[in-house]
Amino acid sequence: MSANPIANGGLLRKALEMPDFRRYAIEVKNSGITEAGNVPTLGPLLRDVMRQNRITSACSARTRPRPTG
Repeated sequence: MSANPIANGGLLRKALEMPDFRRYAIEVKNSGITEAGNVPTLGPLLRDVMRQNRITSACSARTRPRPTG
């Protein structure tokens, strides 16, 4: 798999465009009392990272699953 340039990355890698992480912060009013789950907290951040870094090359069009139906 490492010989495949798509799987390896190699020269294809580039820095991700990241949203401001402060927008996803949880307000902690009292230490030890505030409850927040990791999925509802991290999920929106990962969603926005994926949205900001969509691949539009012809290479990615071949690897995307085709719609059925």
